[in-house]
Amino acid sequence: MVLPKELKSSSEINKKVFIKLSGAKGGKGFFTASSKEELRKELKERIKNGIIKKQDSDNITIQEFLSGVRYYIHYFYSPLYEKGAKVGEGRIELLSMDKRIEPIDENYRALPNIPQEFFDYTVTGNAPIIVRESLIPELIKMGISVVKTSIELFPPGITGPFCLETVYHPEKGFTTFEISARIVAGTNLYPQGSQYSCYIFPEPMSTGKRIAREINQGIIKEELEKIIF
Repeated sequence: MVLPKELKSSSEINKKVFIKLSGAKGGKGFFTASSKEELRKELKERIKNGIIKKQDSDNITIQEFLSGVRYYIHYFYSPLYEKGAKVGEGRIELLSMDKRIEPIDENYRALPNIPQEFFDYTVTGNAPIIVRESLIPELIKMGISVVKTSIELFPPGITGPFCLETVYHPEKGFTTFEISARIVAGTNLYPQGSQYSCYIFPEPMSTGKRIAREINQGIIKEELEKIIF
């Protein structure tokens, strides 16, 4: 799985980078910069305007800026079910997928006079997405890779739902810029299941229902220790 290059300090900036704040802030306060000076200026401006707090600026992540199409893939790892994409003691499931809607996405509508306030990465909504079938094998491999690594690092691994936040470039393929080890907002689009979950389950399957089914199976098989810890 390909990850974006992360810079250790602002002095390493020599091209456009993406500045992220710690925690699940939904993109609020995130921005781009092309130099150390621009980064400092943007941080001061955001603190002054109350967009972020001073303590936020002390704990930032600087990553290379990725251009491409964003895909947020919702997975579920079950150590209790075996039929399917095998990993560990169980399988990886591709439950659904979404794209985040941010003010920055609407910049093109104001060309060439883009209002400064639209250079904003705050998530304001989610849209359902379906990828080309030829890309699905790569998405499955990425999910398997995350689960395998998690089992090695903290057995029994990342059980249940998680999300890979990715950017797709036609030449570079998928780059994962964040891993959310939890239920993400994009699953709200699928209370009756998705265009992918219907290939795994015969009935509508939301992420919440999928969690409930896993716990129920753990009770029936007397293997709750595999999924709850």
